[in-house]
Amino acid sequence: MGPKMQKPSAVGRRSARRSVTARQRRRLVSWLRLTARRGPHPDTGRYRCTVLLYDRLDEVRSDLLQIAAMLEWADDPDPECVAELNRLLRDGCDSPLYNRAVHPSELRATLYYARQALAEPRRRRDDTDHRSRSNPLERQS
Repeated sequence: MGPKMQKPSAVGRRSARRSVTARQRRRLVSWLRLTARRGPHPDTGRYRCTVLLYDRLDEVRSDLLQIAAMLEWADDPDPECVAELNRLLRDGCDSPLYNRAVHPSELRATLYYARQALAEPRRRRDDTDHRSRSNPLERQS
């Protein structure tokens, strides 16, 4: 009998919850900016077979640059947000930037939620609201 295999979704979730290192964050910021700066190349040489959908990129270019700036200055970005941005930039099959079969609203939704996740500071598990409400020492003072 071999060892039990974990479900792929459980493995992905566990790795997505790890904190994001500064190096990973800088790499993603540079990829976001590089993607936003790209433009269509003339149909010559090696650029003839590019798969990036430039019409969709034109619509979200400023959003990508804004998210890159937010991510660059984020102290502790949400790991799931970072994983989703990586998927958006690198997954040629399921990314709306590369696959015309994926509806463009997926691109807008992904960028909207990424902006929201980066704008709000992440809460830690031990930072809950119930402590301040039920603290009897606060009522005595």
